[in-house]
Amino acid sequence: MNNQIEEIKIQFKKELTKGKILTWKKLQEICLNSLIDYESIAVLNNWYKQVSELRFLEDIPKNTEEILFHSSDSSEIIIKGKKSFFGHDLTNPDLEIVLQVISIQNNIEWNYKKPFHSFYLSAFNNNLRVSLVHSSITSNKRSKAFFRFLNSETIPIKNYDQSELLENMIKDKKNVLIAGSTGSGKTTLVNSLLSC
Repeated sequence: MNNQIEEIKIQFKKELTKGKILTWKKLQEICLNSLIDYESIAVLNNWYKQVSELRFLEDIPKNTEEILFHSSDSSEIIIKGKKSFFGHDLTNPDLEIVLQVISIQNNIEWNYKKPFHSFYLSAFNNNLRVSLVHSSITSNKRSKAFFRFLNSETIPIKNYDQSELLENMIKDKKNVLIAGSTGSGKTTLVNSLLSC
């Protein structure tokens, strides 16, 4: 039965290359036509949810800042500035599928011609900025993904140092350049300024 499951996964991947994500209903039809037993259908259903519904993000600790995938076996989670191994059930082929699904769902052309994309999405009540790096430009020929968890609460501008200066620049419609390292709060500051 494992061979039949792998064949169905291959069909799913082929449709992805055409920019289409097969629904679970369509996969069930393929299973019935292939005479796959119910246990194998349950295994396939679990796999489908992992690759198409971002289930690896479902039970993330609340104070997670970022999840980094350098490959399926080299992934990290950053919580309160501390990196640790991020455990999940994705294999390298599954991770590639997940990233293709995400790009299709967000109408992003992500391939060797356009190997880098950064965009926003929501998953399991989390707002994320996702950055994808295609396998065609990485040294290990594996795609990379970075899921940055964004602060959902806007910090009032009065809570910042130099708040009066910032408020005046916004009132005077001045151009403002915001720069800083990863995780320094650039997006949070921009959201605070936009709220003015």
